[in-house]
Amino acid sequence: MGAYPMPITLDGVVHPGHMLVDWAVLPDLRFSPIAGLLWNELFQLAGRKYASYGSRFSQDSLLKRGVKINSVNSAAIVSPLRTIAARLLQIPYSYSYPSPFLLDKLEKCKGVNMIEGEQLKPAIPPHVEKTAWIHHGQAFWKMYCSARMYTGAVCLRVSTDKGEADLVINIRETGPSLRFASLLSAQFVPYTTECAVSVGRSLRTFLKRHRIGLLWATETDPEMAAFLSSVAWYVHRSPSYWWSIPKTSDEFRHDSISWRLTGADRDSHFGGLQPWTEA
Repeated sequence: MGAYPMPITLDGVVHPGHMLVDWAVLPDLRFSPIAGLLWNELFQLAGRKYASYGSRFSQDSLLKRGVKINSVNSAAIVSPLRTIAARLLQIPYSYSYPSPFLLDKLEKCKGVNMIEGEQLKPAIPPHVEKTAWIHHGQAFWKMYCSARMYTGAVCLRVSTDKGEADLVINIRETGPSLRFASLLSAQFVPYTTECAVSVGRSLRTFLKRHRIGLLWATETDPEMAAFLSSVAWYVHRSPSYWWSIPKTSDEFRHDSISWRLTGADRDSHFGGLQPWTEA
């Protein structure tokens, strides 16, 4: 078992926190004293503990100790033919690898420009009062996107007549013709539905031009829902969740506030890189 440090921001105060990952106790020991000792050792670390959905091996333990934080996962189908082909060929996302494209070989699209991680406007909730969220700043995205060989990540600035947005997507592929992407960060300026829709239309052109058939995202609010609908031919939405694992030392109750957790907060996107965030 392991944990990534991911402090939680609430009402301007940063609280220590850890995302639990790598539940890897051997099957015949998962319900033994050894598993309990490992769990207790981890919980000696200061701060709140939480987890993303996890694998089937972690679910039984999380069910006993955690409380679900509900969310929505969305699959925005940009190219139906490519998505259907991947489905027919039974190519799951887990079999793909970071797309080895060269940034200077990406085609130009009107209003869509590549930027460096240190230039990115980090995503901030439009309403922060009584909202728990995880801050990923410019230093975080500089580190993440500079390891593009492992992540397939690019930072984009999309400008339209309704506003602009800074986005982080990671691009994966199974062969050059079947590409998928995940949206990790999105900051709309202004943060309005009108801006989100116009940015989505421009991003759709970029995705289609680079043969990206599907965009995954965590749907955090109505603006994000409108953005994904404008990106896609069709959006498939399904319920998902994180886990809050209460401790007696927690400084706030998980159910007394709203949670805003995004794709950047799931451990499955980091592919061998330890995520981190500055306080």
